[in-house]
Amino acid sequence: MTNVNIKNIAEQAGVSLATVSRVINNSAKVSEEKAQRVRKVASGLGYRLNPKPPAKACFKTRNVALVYAGWSMMEIHEWGFVDGLESVFAENDLRLMLVRMPDDGSLPSVFTQRDCDGILVLADLKDVSQENIEKLESFPCIQMLHGDVRQAFGDEVFCDNLSVARLAYEHLQSLDVKQFGFMNLFPSHRACSERQMFFEMYLKQAGLPFQSWIADPQDEHTVPSHELAQHLVKQMVTSKKVPDGLFVPTDFQLPEIYTALRDHGISPMQDLTIISCDNCDRHLVKTQPRPASIDLRLHDLGCYAARQLIWRIEHPQSAPVRLFIKPQVVCPE
Repeated sequence: MTNVNIKNIAEQAGVSLATVSRVINNSAKVSEEKAQRVRKVASGLGYRLNPKPPAKACFKTRNVALVYAGWSMMEIHEWGFVDGLESVFAENDLRLMLVRMPDDGSLPSVFTQRDCDGILVLADLKDVSQENIEKLESFPCIQMLHGDVRQAFGDEVFCDNLSVARLAYEHLQSLDVKQFGFMNLFPSHRACSERQMFFEMYLKQAGLPFQSWIADPQDEHTVPSHELAQHLVKQMVTSKKVPDGLFVPTDFQLPEIYTALRDHGISPMQDLTIISCDNCDRHLVKTQPRPASIDLRLHDLGCYAARQLIWRIEHPQSAPVRLFIKPQVVCPE
């Protein structure tokens, strides 16, 4: 299509000329929702967006590293944010490396040898020495996992667990749930613990009755998950007030919990309304009837983090920023 320019795109997308320009240049200051809208309009008009590669002077290796700990390589690839990271870095002619954080608290060689231009940290740094933390602070860095106060440095891009808990609470309340419950098989899972804390906070503020059933931390790594589920569900059904609404903080716990509920004579989504989190089809297909699940928008999280790292490498002296990705409830059709 001829005579198409960014003004046409801005008008049809309902955004400013500056926003279209930022999308073309992969600026970290544009929300993923607006960026997708601009790309869709541009494609429909026949305008090809050619992202401007980052300034070469800032990128000596054109490598960026995702430094992780606590996950297997398979689990890392299952998370949708890796796709988001790779798509943005590929657009900008940057290579993403997956690097495991050493167990002894030392820094990975890709960092010490300066084989990358920036890093994304998906690891708890509690075992990293203060000296090495200070070295990390001097490097373009995005943190993607909540940590201790002393670990706070660089930019932060997180899933918003406060919003996850609020959405779970509001969804159950909208279905006229009278007695709320929370169940978690994995108490050491940081995100699960945060979701429990915030979920209980909302219920206390509203003055609503609730109970929580949490596996014993000592059993988490020694007792099979299906036995943990059986134990917690038994506790639930023998309690004085059995809930009619339950928040399970991650989808991967649902298959075991569904089985335990049925074994104790409870029909999920009939006798007990359930909402979980992650919107992971691989686990949800095993749970029928399918519950509502909170989508963390992990692909968007990856896109935000990648763009922010590019921007940080180009603007090393700017003040650090914290970005939260707002989740949304996905209900079964």
